[in-house]
Amino acid sequence: MSLFGVALTGLMAGCANMETARPKGGLCINEDSDNYLVSFPQEKMTVEWLEKQAGYYSSGQVDRVIYNANCMRASFDSKVIEPIWAGTVQKEDGTIWFKDKWVGETFDKCIRNLYALRDAGIDHYEVWLATIRKCGREAWISNRMNDAHYTNDPDSVMHDRLWREHPEYRLASGGAFDFAHKEVRQNKLKLIAELLDRYDMDGLELDFSRFPWYFKTPDDAPLMTELMEEARRLVNAAAKRRGHPIKLGVRIMSRPHIARRLGFDVAAWREKKLVDVVTVTNFWPCTDPAMPLEEWRELLGDEVELDAGIEIFVQAYPGAAQFVDTPEVFAGFAAQYLYRGADKIYLFNHMIGFTGMNSKAFTTINHDYSFAYKEKGMKKLIMEGGRPETVYPQSRRHVVGYATLDDQPALLPMPVNGDVQEFRLNVGGGTAGREAFAVFGFEGTVPEALEVKVNGVACTMEQATFDRRCGVAPEATRMFKLPQDVLKDGFNVVEYHLAKGEATRLLWFEIFLP
Repeated sequence: MSLFGVALTGLMAGCANMETARPKGGLCINEDSDNYLVSFPQEKMTVEWLEKQAGYYSSGQVDRVIYNANCMRASFDSKVIEPIWAGTVQKEDGTIWFKDKWVGETFDKCIRNLYALRDAGIDHYEVWLATIRKCGREAWISNRMNDAHYTNDPDSVMHDRLWREHPEYRLASGGAFDFAHKEVRQNKLKLIAELLDRYDMDGLELDFSRFPWYFKTPDDAPLMTELMEEARRLVNAAAKRRGHPIKLGVRIMSRPHIARRLGFDVAAWREKKLVDVVTVTNFWPCTDPAMPLEEWRELLGDEVELDAGIEIFVQAYPGAAQFVDTPEVFAGFAAQYLYRGADKIYLFNHMIGFTGMNSKAFTTINHDYSFAYKEKGMKKLIMEGGRPETVYPQSRRHVVGYATLDDQPALLPMPVNGDVQEFRLNVGGGTAGREAFAVFGFEGTVPEALEVKVNGVACTMEQATFDRRCGVAPEATRMFKLPQDVLKDGFNVVEYHLAKGEATRLLWFEIFLP
């Protein structure tokens, strides 16, 4: 029995009390399998510190904390897939080697800390799950169904034996597993069964979005539905053994047509009552601001929880400049998603530590490694980022972005010339009486005479530059003030054209509510 199995020590200050009922909305936080391990030193691999981390997550508007237990390998001593430390050797100087080469700084620290937890008899997932549940939040495990990190390096410590020994099980593109092979699907089901047997959880998430390639053709979708049927059976059996409900959730692509094209028949899953929660999200690296949640709701009905995922980076179009999500941009995404029907807001790669929403903008980690949320950063997200009544009043940036993996072109870049260009942007709710600006970012020449209308009403240029970080330099931006009450809840129509001057391209656009 682990140290944690003997006794649960007192929870840290971040843990909130059990609540009997929760208002609409809320947050889900995904913690990846190595963030804690690479963010903190070996002396913090203790029950006390694991509880402390879980306690910080279990506060504010957070309803569900989801701990990822595996990439291609496991971050626990799995008997189904290899643990991340399998086959590694620790040299006399303490460094970790795999296949006669050093694993690198990140994996070195990760594996050393897993050694420390193992030697102390601590199962960190057991600690985290029990702490989250003690705090009155839902405690979930996430299983990455087809992680494909470093598949360009066959000797990476990330790869499981099944992948290394059976190249015929891989897709040619990207190197991920091909789920058309029965052996691959059975392996994944065995891991699901192991997780359910090992851990007492409130929900199991099957993460199909990290990574999203499973088949050569969407004609293989029935095979995935069969896998989902067996996963549902395993979850139901575990719930019966545990004596409490266990939900089954999936993390899936941001738009229904993308999911269908990649071989996921989510409509069949709904019809067969296979899923309780569906989280729709863009694939790495950025958030899809225009996820059609109305379509998802029609597809899923009212019995399935629909959550909307926010990624770590902001990017206007493929190849454009990226920057780390900011509280104002986050509020823009959340306001739109909640307005369009999301039940909860799901944070991916927004974590306490160095691998997620990092210390530059959101959190600091003090010299003693204690957590310190910045008041306008991660703390603000946790306390105010999940419900309409707290999200809508915030300063918000509603940016134009794109759906990764889509076969349709991104909206940006757009031409800027004498022809009237038009697009629609959803800004969510709570716009009544708000000051608002249309922000344009250009390539090269900044137009001398740009005429702008929002919802048919002309706007005047208020400011030459925009002082927030975006996809272009401040000197390439222009701000147009919207007349009072022109901006409406939901979709707004933006039109612009050159009255005169040299043509250029639009590389960035947003509606900014200070």
